Amino acid sequence: MNDITKHVASRIKALRKAAGLSQAELAKLTRKSLETISNFERAKTTPSIRSIGQLAEALNVPPEAFFADMTVKSQGFDATLQKRAMALSPRDREFLFGVIDLLQRRKSSS
Repeated sequence: MNDITKHVASRIKALRKAAGLSQAELAKLTRKSLETISNFERAKTTPSIRSIGQLAEALNVPPEAFFADMTVKSQGFDATLQKRAMALSPRDREFLFGVIDLLQRRKSSS
């Protein structure tokens, strides 16, 4: 098992718990077996891209949430910004991006 598999496994578990779901409930929502969900969370099985999509939909998170903080931990501000942005709802993230776009336009026009 590699570091990516371990990271995705821990993110699946954390996101499931944050959603207030049991493994059995997540299994039902994704039409996967309880054993499959357990194997994902213990990094015994690496989820396919299709499974990542199903998990994301069931947990109401973007697929990239499973990879959050994976490659930017040493980048300080960027890692903090990414972590905080990923904690927002998709609607609030879009609003945040709109504010960033507005600030960038204002900076470039001054």
